[in-house]
Amino acid sequence: MTDAEKTGSVQLQKTDSDTNKALQGATFDLYKADGSKLQTGLVTDANGQLVVNDLKPGNYYFLETSAPVGYNFDNTKQYDFTIDFNQQTIATVAATNAEKTHSVVLDKTDSDTNKPLSGATFSLYKKDGSLVKDKLTTDAKGQLSYDGLKPGDYYFLETSAPAGYNFDSTKQYAFTIDISDSTDPVVVSAQNAEKTGSVVLTKTDAKTNKTLAGAVFDLYKANGTKIQSGLTTNAKGQIVVANLKPGDYYFVETKAPAGYTLNAGKHYAFTITIGDQTAAASVAVKDTKKPIQTAWTTIHKELPHTGEQVFYFSAITATMLAISAAAAALALKRKREQ
Repeated sequence: MTDAEKTGSVQLQKTDSDTNKALQGATFDLYKADGSKLQTGLVTDANGQLVVNDLKPGNYYFLETSAPVGYNFDNTKQYDFTIDFNQQTIATVAATNAEKTHSVVLDKTDSDTNKPLSGATFSLYKKDGSLVKDKLTTDAKGQLSYDGLKPGDYYFLETSAPAGYNFDSTKQYAFTIDISDSTDPVVVSAQNAEKTGSVVLTKTDAKTNKTLAGAVFDLYKANGTKIQSGLTTNAKGQIVVANLKPGDYYFVETKAPAGYTLNAGKHYAFTITIGDQTAAASVAVKDTKKPIQTAWTTIHKELPHTGEQVFYFSAITATMLAISAAAAALALKRKREQ
C-alpha cells in the first residue's frame, strides 16, 4: 500500500467547559474541508469520546448537531483536524460545552392577604454558602429575578423586610436549578407577617377616677367584625389585648360594674399603626354611678315644680294627721264601751 492510500483515525473528546467533566450524548456530523458530508449522527460515549477510523489523508471538520441535555452548543462552529500521510498517532479534537443557565423569580407576599410586598431585600447564595449576589430587592409586584444560574442548589436569605413587617434573617429559601432545556424560571415563594401592636383599655369612675374592675367589653374591627368578646377589666381596671394587626378598631361595653350605668352602644375607637409600635394604644372609659333610689327621690322625681312639691307635702301631712286622729277616736270609743 502506498502512502497516499494509508488511512488514519480521529478522536473527539467532549467536556464541560467549566468542570472538564466528560459529556456523553453530544452528536456530530463529519465533513471534508470542501464541505462534503462524510458521516452523520456520531455520538459521544460515556467517556465523552467518539472515534472515526479509515480516514484518508486530508483536512476535515466536525459540526455539532445536538448537545447533551442542559448544555449550549454552536451549530456553526467547525472543529477542524488533519489526517497526515503515514499517520503514526490518532488525531485528536477537543470540544467543550457550557451548561445552560437559568433564572429564578422570588415572589414576596403578605402572609395573610397575599398582597405583593415591595422593598424586601435578599442575598442569593450557592448551597455551599458562597455569595452569588446581594441587595436583590422586590419590585412593585413583589418580585425579584436573577439570571445566569447554572444547575445546582441555591438559597435566598432575607436581609430586610418591607416597613411594618417581620422577617426571619436565618430562614433559607432554598431552590434547585435542574439540568434541563427548559426556559421557564424557577419560582420561590416568601411571605412576611405584619408586625402587630397592642391596646390597653382603662376603666375608671367618672368623678373619682377610681379604677373599676368587672366591666365587660367586646372588641371589633372598624368594619364591624367582632374579634373578641367577654373581655373583663381586672383589679387595675384594665383590659390588655395584644397581637393586633395594623388597622382601626373599637370596644363596646356590654356590662358595667355593679352600681354603674352601662354606656350601651358607644364605640371606644383606637388605631394600631403600621410600623414599629413601641407603646400600646390606650383607651380611656369612664362610668357614672347609678343614682341611689329612696322614697324621697321617688317622690321628688314625681314633682315637676316647686309649688306642686309644697302642695303634695301639705296633703301628705294632712292625711297623716287625719289617720292619727281617727285611730285615737277609735281607741277612745272602745275604752268607753268596756
